[in-house]
Amino acid sequence: MSIPAAEIWTPERTFNLYLTALTEYESAIKQIHTRVESALASCGLKPHKIESRYKDPLSLFVKQGTKNYVTPWTDCSDLLGVRVIVQLFSDKAKVLQAIEQTDDLDILEVDDKELDRDYKELAYAGLHLDVRCSGITTSLSDSLRCEVQVRTVAEHTWAEIEHEYIYKGPGLIPKETQRQFARVLALVELMDIELDRGVRTVSELDSFSILRLTRLLSQSAHDLGWGRGSHHLSLQNVEEICHRTSIRPTDLEQMTSSYISEKKADLDAMQEKIGPRSAYFDVRIHLLAAQPEALLIAALLNDNAYKLATDMQQSDLYQQIVPIARVMGKRSQFS
Repeated sequence: MSIPAAEIWTPERTFNLYLTALTEYESAIKQIHTRVESALASCGLKPHKIESRYKDPLSLFVKQGTKNYVTPWTDCSDLLGVRVIVQLFSDKAKVLQAIEQTDDLDILEVDDKELDRDYKELAYAGLHLDVRCSGITTSLSDSLRCEVQVRTVAEHTWAEIEHEYIYKGPGLIPKETQRQFARVLALVELMDIELDRGVRTVSELDSFSILRLTRLLSQSAHDLGWGRGSHHLSLQNVEEICHRTSIRPTDLEQMTSSYISEKKADLDAMQEKIGPRSAYFDVRIHLLAAQPEALLIAALLNDNAYKLATDMQQSDLYQQIVPIARVMGKRSQFS
């Protein structure tokens, strides 16, 4: 628009124009939400929750009256907002890195409350990013900004309650009550630190890598429409396979993921022939084919059937692997 800003961006006109373009901003925030979600997924991040919103027209009316933005559509950094809630404090830095690496979200400013606060002060420590969203426009602006807030679950719980009862709460709240809310932040910080420390310790255990592989197989089987099977049996079988094959669980993760993406048709064929929904399914003989770890077995058979037969020969799983090997055309490797 070429109309001088001083003539057009009164609170009332700002409200009216924004109201007419509201569906465009609704569409824009959905696109931005998807971009943030994709950026995190590409880095292997699974946040606890992602929320998004566009500013209410009345809120913008009030804010324009106090801020007097020259151009509200670009000057108001929180006209659009996304909130990423993560489980661990260390995940906040990973979210920042993931967004930095994406091409369609440009970080204009990083506001790290953790770095800005005084060491004597108990204050909210969320991470706020001012982001420009390239390629997304509205009739009011060809350059959209979005505020991305990154919080832990603990920080989010505190911030939501503090916002309702203190920041936007009743007047004349006693100082001691305000101090009570501030003191809780020390517990929030302690909780996040100790959770990070505990998770890091558990993650370094050998047994955790086997559990992570088991969870991957369970999720992959679910995504394929197989069902999740028995978790207890899966964990027992995966431990046995890892022990017998002497292949690191992390390598087995990569092998299985690659096999699933490349050979889905073969996996579907196996399920049709000996899966639990097959007319030929016999739970005594085909139990392994009904379990998520059948994905791992299939990947190992595809990689080197002879080695798998040799490694598993003394295992109780050997006879359960044979039907899968037969369906995959690898039966000759098994005696």
